[in-house]
Amino acid sequence: MFLFRRISVLIILVTGVTGAFSQTTSPTGTGAKVYLIRHTGYNGSALNFHCFIDSQLVCNLKNKRYSIHQVSPGTHLINVNIYKKDFKSAEAGINLEVEDNKVYYVKLLPGKAYSFKGADKLLVVSESTAKPVLAKCKEQTACLN
Repeated sequence: MFLFRRISVLIILVTGVTGAFSQTTSPTGTGAKVYLIRHTGYNGSALNFHCFIDSQLVCNLKNKRYSIHQVSPGTHLINVNIYKKDFKSAEAGINLEVEDNKVYYVKLLPGKAYSFKGADKLLVVSESTAKPVLAKCKEQTACLN
């Protein structure tokens, strides 16, 4: 009888812990993923692209790299700058309307370093367009280094 109670208590504890764990590891309604993809070839390859979401620096993206960012649903301003690590203006960006539990791919296009403005160098692409480019790139997880 004593052993039966211990086993019952153990089963209840394990069930409770695994249930709590599954709820915290797979929540629903956590926002969307935004991939920032940079594969610019030789043009400007030595420069970091400073990527901003809603005027906040989120990544200093190197060439042949991509970064993944979790954002909340709604409209987000995405900017890229190669000269400054701060962003004071909403100009030269694109607005991305984000829905919950979706994935978005923003490709940073090559351009002449001296004429890089940001908005004309960002393009929202489909998954089928992004996947071959992502295969040639590495994920950059240490974004603010």
